[in-house]
Amino acid sequence: LKKENIERYDKINQFIRSYTDAINQMNEYSSLQAKIIQQQMITKRQNLKELNSKILQDRYKELEAHQLELNQLGKDARIKSLEARDRSKSAEAKISDAQRNMIIVVLLMLFSGLGLGFVSPSVVTAPFKKMVQAINEVRTGKLNISIPVGADDEIGEIAKSLNNMITELREFDEMKIKRIAFEKRRFVTLANMVDYGVLVLKREGVIEFINTQLYLLLKCDTKEIEGYRIEHTPLPQEIKDFLVECLNTKEKMDNRELSISLKRKKGEKFMVDLLVDTAMVRTHTGTIVNIIVTFEEKDTHVDRAFLARSSSLKEEEEDKNN
Repeated sequence: LKKENIERYDKINQFIRSYTDAINQMNEYSSLQAKIIQQQMITKRQNLKELNSKILQDRYKELEAHQLELNQLGKDARIKSLEARDRSKSAEAKISDAQRNMIIVVLLMLFSGLGLGFVSPSVVTAPFKKMVQAINEVRTGKLNISIPVGADDEIGEIAKSLNNMITELREFDEMKIKRIAFEKRRFVTLANMVDYGVLVLKREGVIEFINTQLYLLLKCDTKEIEGYRIEHTPLPQEIKDFLVECLNTKEKMDNRELSISLKRKKGEKFMVDLLVDTAMVRTHTGTIVNIIVTFEEKDTHVDRAFLARSSSLKEEEEDKNN
């Protein structure tokens, strides 16, 4: 039993030694690895220092290049500033010279004007006064004037040109008057040829024209209507009210129904139904100058084409029936 114990103890001691050797080996390995790691860390630190040093050197070079560029820009700016100052001085000198020359010219013109004013005021200013007076008269509509041409110089040429202009204006005015008269005659002719009544009303409320059909229908004298205001004419009250409405509204009307009371030859009254249309005559600026009003009988047909004739036929038929 003692021998067995001894053997067992020996085995235990061997196991303990092997375990101790293993632990020592592990310690040695850990120490080795720690040395390797420490060495790598030292290497990394050294590499990092070298990298930082390189970065700092590159940054310093960039800053140095930037500083050189700024210095060059500053030099260019100073050069440009000096050039601009030189140009400004040159411009100021030119302006000063121009002002001085202008003052000299103005003084010369002033003295010349004073000299002319004292020497010959009537000779110089009289023709211009006549021209201004003639122009003012032309502006008021007087075109039968002429500016006297004194001498064959520049003033005389101006007077001739103004006389030619006044002559052309006078001819144009005569042509315009003739054209207006022609258009008016043509309008009157056409208005008297149509099958319905036509009335032209001015914007001031004055009746300018009525055609033959409306004159025969109303059985009144044109001398009592044309050239008079609405309220001073013998027109039926229904027509007067309608014309006043046209002046107030100034709107175009189409197929407006209107019943008016007329008198027969015997003095009896009868009603006529009309369809009334209006049209506005405007200037190029849109201002209304005239209102054209047309009157057409509502029940007009082929055998009663004319408004006045229709009303006359009605009277004849009623006379026969009676």
